[in-house]
Amino acid sequence: MARRIFFIPVLAGLIYMLFYGPLFYCAYRYKYQTGIASWYGPDFYFNRTASGDWFLPGYFYTAAHNKLPLGICVLVENKLNGKKTVVKINDRGPFVKGRILDLSWAAARKLGVYKDGTAPIVIYTLRKY
Repeated sequence: MARRIFFIPVLAGLIYMLFYGPLFYCAYRYKYQTGIASWYGPDFYFNRTASGDWFLPGYFYTAAHNKLPLGICVLVENKLNGKKTVVKINDRGPFVKGRILDLSWAAARKLGVYKDGTAPIVIYTLRKY
């Protein structure tokens, strides 16, 4: 009985991802910026971001950008391996010359930026900025 109860939400999640996941990625059509991304280190955990959110370690796909509006979601593609993910811009930065985006630990891990620390990326938005 427990297996059946567990199976229902898993099946619903898989069906949702099958139908709605690819469409979400296809919606991003404007190439906004190309450059180098890095990821937030542990020094920033449990601090407030520019949007007022708490920066928590874990599985949140967030990022910091200097010019994009806070609260929007953008598609980030790693140019080295082709991996993509959608992140929410909730902070300002990076403040290192030559970098355009600071990723959270979870987003950096999904994109393959975690081990190297930096990677060339492309940012796509839903509309022109």
